[in-house]
Amino acid sequence: MKHFFKAAKAFYLAYVFFSVFSMAAENASQEYLRILFYNTENYFDCRDDSLTKDDAFLPEGDYHWTPKRFRHKTHQLAKVLAVAGEQRFPDIFALAEIETEENLKSLLHEAGMTQHRYVYAESEDARGIDLCLAYHRYRLKYIDSRLHHLRFPQDSTKRTRPLLYVALQTERLDTLHIFVCHWPSKYGGNQATAALRAHAADMLRRECDSLLKDNPWANILIMGDFNDEPQDASLAGHLQALPDTFARSVPGNLYNLMWTMAKENAIKTHCYQGDWAMLDQFVVSSSLYDKCLKANVFDADFLLQYDERYLQAKPFRTYLGFSYLGGFSDHLPIYVDIPLKP
Repeated sequence: MKHFFKAAKAFYLAYVFFSVFSMAAENASQEYLRILFYNTENYFDCRDDSLTKDDAFLPEGDYHWTPKRFRHKTHQLAKVLAVAGEQRFPDIFALAEIETEENLKSLLHEAGMTQHRYVYAESEDARGIDLCLAYHRYRLKYIDSRLHHLRFPQDSTKRTRPLLYVALQTERLDTLHIFVCHWPSKYGGNQATAALRAHAADMLRRECDSLLKDNPWANILIMGDFNDEPQDASLAGHLQALPDTFARSVPGNLYNLMWTMAKENAIKTHCYQGDWAMLDQFVVSSSLYDKCLKANVFDADFLLQYDERYLQAKPFRTYLGFSYLGGFSDHLPIYVDIPLKP
């Protein structure tokens, strides 16, 4: 009987400790929102879509993309979401280069993210790669969402990823206006494609100005893969995203939270032939900038591998050429915490 009471007491103390810890973690989790963006690099399914150029990612395609490899990729991405959230999953996350809504459902299921809801953005990109945004339904309330498809005066036939707008609200923060981007790549050369990214930036700036005209203190957060760096003309000139070096903001301005990091960090978000670039970024309006946000590149060791040619780290990819590596992506995720208290 004595052993029984000792065991019962130990169980009770463990239960109390677990309850207190859980309550503390839950209270802490309400003090900020963690927001993550990740270019997943070719998160395709294994089914043929006759309307898109996805033949390379079929079992008989160039990459021999099998259900087993798809499941492994899904598991890898779920691991990133779990670890990057630290004590919890990100409250909001956005993905680029995802092929189907079913892929997103598979990822949420694999990660056990049953409390997240999402907005899925079908792309006009020839490869069929899309954008999406997921949010914790108990911490955020869905208000509105829109897609803005890009039309380029330089090339009327060009089709690419849309600009995804989602408005969410929390109990302690006014409406959060989020834009998710995946701007045209530099395929074909930087100079030849710069005008496409400039046009995308002009559209995004007009959308932000429309919000700021109604409310100069609107909470705007822009995130995505811009295929340009913070100092490039599309971001610094056309979007007018200022460096994150100002002590205080000016209402109506936008600020790039990755500007200083792009100059100082050895590891950024993408590496090509030994050169790291800060292609993935957060840009915020003045009201969020004044909260002294600190953006981060999530560069966990398991997301990196050693590059023997350039003698440095590089992202651990799913493929290198047509050789299957079983990694994660050619991009590293980025995240930022937004405090909910004044």
